[in-house]
Amino acid sequence: LSYEVSAYYMVKKDDILTYTDASNDRVNMNAGETLHRGVEAQIGYIFNPQWNLESAMSYAMHTYEDWVTDENTDYSGNEMSIAPHFIANSSLTYKPLKNKLKGLWISAEWQYISEYYMNEDNSEKYGGYNFGNARLGYTFKSASIWFNVLNVTDELFAARASKSYYGNPTNPIIVRSYSPGIHRTLELGISYNFTGK
Repeated sequence: LSYEVSAYYMVKKDDILTYTDASNDRVNMNAGETLHRGVEAQIGYIFNPQWNLESAMSYAMHTYEDWVTDENTDYSGNEMSIAPHFIANSSLTYKPLKNKLKGLWISAEWQYISEYYMNEDNSEKYGGYNFGNARLGYTFKSASIWFNVLNVTDELFAARASKSYYGNPTNPIIVRSYSPGIHRTLELGISYNFTGK
C-alpha cells in the first residue's frame, strides 16, 4: 500500500479574474482577493504482482473573497465558476506474469468531475460527469502495441460549461456555452525502441 495526502490553504490578493460585461466583452481585472482550500490524496495498492489499483482524488473550495466588478455587481462570498468540489480518477490494472502472457496489460479507468457553478453569480450549476476508459497493450522485447477505448459507454457530457449575459443589464440575453467532451474514441498505437533498452 502506498499513499500521499496533502492539504492546502491559499489566499491570493490582486488575483486577475475575467468576466463578461453587459456588452459581451471579456474583461480582465484585479479582483481583490480569492480563497483556495482543499485536500488531495493519491492511493496505490498492489494486491499481488499482477494486480494494481491506483486512485487520485481532490476535494476543494475556491471562493471570491473580495470582487466588486462595478457599483451594481459584487461577487464577494460566491464560489468561483467552473470549479468543481470533487475530482477523482481511479484505475485497476492487470499484468499477468505467465510466460505466454508476460508483457500484456489490461486496465480499466474511471474519471469523475462533480457539479460546479457555471457563472460568477452562482445562479446555475452544471451537473458534472463521469465515464470509463479501457486500455489493452502488449510489449515484446523492444516493441509495444496498445489499444484504448475512451468513454466506453459513449456518455454525452461537456468538458466545460459556462453561463454569461449580454445586452441590457435589466433584461439580459442569457448565453450558455458547452464545450463537448469526447465521444467514444478508439486509439491504436505501436512503438519500437531502437536502442534495445
